[in-house]
This record gives sequence, structure tokens and C-alpha cells, in this order.
Amino acid sequence: MATRKQQIGYAKVSELRRKLRETPDLVEKYVRPAMENAAQAVMYDMIDMTPEHTGELKRRMSYKLSRDGMAALVGPEAKRYEVFARFRRAYGRFGRTKSGVVATVATKNKIVEIGEIFYFRFLDSGTKGFQGTYTNRQGTKVQANIPAMPALNIRERALDANSNYGKKELAFAIKKALIEAANRRGGA
Repeated sequence: MATRKQQIGYAKVSELRRKLRETPDLVEKYVRPAMENAAQAVMYDMIDMTPEHTGELKRRMSYKLSRDGMAALVGPEAKRYEVFARFRRAYGRFGRTKSGVVATVATKNKIVEIGEIFYFRFLDSGTKGFQGTYTNRQGTKVQANIPAMPALNIRERALDANSNYGKKELAFAIKKALIEAANRRGGA
């Protein structure tokens, strides 16, 4: 049975990435801008598809390219990744200071940002809902009727809307990079 990547048409991606890594200057010149254009297109569609009532979630949408420029993370998680990367550089891998105290994200804006990122998961994939009783922290039994929230599939719809554009853009960039690499080596 074929994997999702194979069904979409990305069967030999790891081999291609390995070959492109051999010429990082060509990747920087051709592939990285194409990947950035594709990531921006997906991000803007995700912003359009996000409901208005979500607070600052639309403003939190961003994208982050990998170091090699051949992969992108799109959505509010990209912003979260930047916050945690800065945090990790400042306090180490596990967020501990030299005194051994666990450090927290300093400003209130960053904490709000992480909460909104967490909410995006429920918007994107939906919730099951709950009907019944539960015991709260004070030990009181509470009756709850929380309706299920349908999945909006924001990320998937944005990717589907831009898949042809991204594929064409990247295929053209990779073709140009491979042709230039072949010309450098004196190949065909």
C-alpha cells in the first residue's frame, strides 16, 4: 500500500534532497525562493480560511523554512518554533538556567501566543464534545454539556489549494538547479 507522500507524488523526495544538498549554493539560489513563495501562498490561504472570532490567531500565522531551504513549516506553530528556538538558545535545550531553576517564557505576549497556537489544533481537527458530569478542582460535581466542534481542516484545504502552484514552482526551481549543477561538472 502506498504512503500518503507516494500518493501525492513525492516518492523520491529524500534522494532528491540528498543530491541537492551537495550543491548548497544552487539550493540557496533557486530552491529556497521557490519554497518560500509556496509557503507564503499556503500561509495567506490559511489566514483567509481562519475564522474571525479566533482572537489574534490570524496575526500569529507565519512560516519557517528549514536550514537547507527545502522544507517549510506553515501555521501558528512556525511562530511558536521561533519563540522556543530563542528560548532554547537563551536557556539551553531543556529550558533550565545555570542555577537549575526551570525558566519560563518571560513576556505575557509569548504565553498568549502559545495558547492561541494550542487553540488552532482544535479549530483544525475539531473536538469530540462532552456530555455528562465531572468533578472540578474544588471537589464539586458539575453537569456539563459541551457540544462537538466540527473540523475546519484549515491547513489541509490551504495545502490542497496551493499544491499545484507549489509543485510547479519547486519543479521548475529544482530543474534549473540540476541543469546548472550538471553544467558545472561538465555533464550533459
